[in-house]
Amino acid sequence: MSSGLDIHLASEAERLAAFRNVRDIWGAGLSMDVHIARRVRSPQHKRADWFVGCVDGQVVSSLASYPLLFRICGKVLRGIAIGSVHTVEQFRQNGHAAEVVQFAEQHAQAKKSAISLLYSDIAPDYYSKMGYVQCPSWECGGLTKNALELAEELGGNLVLFAAADKLSFISQMYNTYHNQLPITVARDESYWKFLLQKDDYDRFFWVQRPSGKVIGFVRISNEAASVRIKDFAIVDQQESTAQVFYATIVRAVQEWDLQGFKGWLPENDVVKEFFNLQPRSREITMLKSLHSDVKIAGTGVKNTNYFCEIDHV
Repeated sequence: MSSGLDIHLASEAERLAAFRNVRDIWGAGLSMDVHIARRVRSPQHKRADWFVGCVDGQVVSSLASYPLLFRICGKVLRGIAIGSVHTVEQFRQNGHAAEVVQFAEQHAQAKKSAISLLYSDIAPDYYSKMGYVQCPSWECGGLTKNALELAEELGGNLVLFAAADKLSFISQMYNTYHNQLPITVARDESYWKFLLQKDDYDRFFWVQRPSGKVIGFVRISNEAASVRIKDFAIVDQQESTAQVFYATIVRAVQEWDLQGFKGWLPENDVVKEFFNLQPRSREITMLKSLHSDVKIAGTGVKNTNYFCEIDHV
């Protein structure tokens, strides 16, 4: 390790120091007091193990390590998601962040975690040098020229519902949609309950055929004149079902007099009928194996583009 860098699990005071440090990047223009209070209250940040690297007792580098489950080729494995990787400006270019990442990985390995996930906001090569594999990462860049016509022809209805009352149903729907993929984020009951607390201003809708039959759910938030698709699942793998699913969302948003679409979407033929996709320049999905028996390559990597934005840390 670098001379003088002391890396360990953060004390409460060190966690607050880390929160202060990251305001320069993730402060969203808030005052320091409001920024720290928001982080302290955050259900997401409460889930994390916070690691710090200190020089002479000062927190100069930090990150959060969140527990996460993955399903890989049908097997559920423990893992982590790393977020809020940060080094104080005057201590950068010394390799501190990489050392804290390595420490967090070793801590996770000791707890039998097999996968590490992060979403890079910087050039992915930085994390590639640490063994992370860059995965396809797409986001919505607007509607295709045929989207509105398809929406009018195929669209059904969106019906608002209270997700907490239907947790078992949407969990089952998520599993049906995602578990057929080589790799996905696995959601147990406790994680689902956390997701309902996270961004609790989001709205959940059933996606229904014109006949009223439910074919999926979608979780969205409103942002100015746009909607952001943050989570969804479809009840089967038929392309015709997926067409109605996306058509219904597009038609409903048009009826709400909202024009824009944002959010992560998978790159497949049906999605591209409705949405122009573009590679994400930030929040780029990257995975690393923490166990020799787990391989991050091939088809599995491609299918990480089905990861949903609500799982972002």
